[in-house]
Amino acid sequence: MEPLYSAETRNQIERVMRVFQDYIVESRHFDILYSEKIGYIYMDIDTKRRKIAESICFLVEDGEQLARQLAYEKSIDTMEEVGHCLDPSEATALEQAEIRKRLLPYFLQLPEYRHLIEAQPKNK
Repeated sequence: MEPLYSAETRNQIERVMRVFQDYIVESRHFDILYSEKIGYIYMDIDTKRRKIAESICFLVEDGEQLARQLAYEKSIDTMEEVGHCLDPSEATALEQAEIRKRLLPYFLQLPEYRHLIEAQPKNK
């Protein structure tokens, strides 16, 4: 059977998962599963209704894609907690600063993806 990922890609994905491990386990909005048939699967979930949000379910291709998605999820969580709405693209300058502050501990451990913090939506 052909490997699903190169060793480098699999290491990147697993490294991102280790850095975000506590966040992944604690979140009630998404999960990441591994299938020996197709690889790592990211899926949005609704634990209250026990449903998978099929519109946001995808095969994880590499570490950067996963880091980007987790940064986005963390941004939404931050907006939910301290923001004026749930959409990170509508964040005020103070909300943007709070999002970056909460993402920094993860991306200090993943310096190759640190540019993703700056890629977070900015107030227009």
